Amino acid sequence: MKISEKKTKNNFKELENLTKGFGSEKRLNVLFLLGRHSDLSLSEIEKALKIDIKNLSQHLKIMEEADLVVKSRRGIFVYPRLTTWGQKVYSFLKNRK
Repeated sequence: MKISEKKTKNNFKELENLTKGFGSEKRLNVLFLLGRHSDLSLSEIEKALKIDIKNLSQHLKIMEEADLVVKSRRGIFVYPRLTTWGQKVYSFLKNRK
């Protein structure tokens, strides 16, 4: 395999991981909610989207692996927020609605 083929294969893998990050309706809902409201805790997201915390955590894990979301703690609360890349994806998608 040529170097350029390896690079292309790696780029496709990165794109696959990125699209998984917003590849479900629930993750799109989280992405759009965080795009509109950047300071929500997990429990606030859970209530807003009517999704249980375990399911929400799994979706956020996939979004973290895609570098769309990063989580921070404040006391006992967890606050996910969009990364720079997540903000770019959000901006791109909101203009296509």
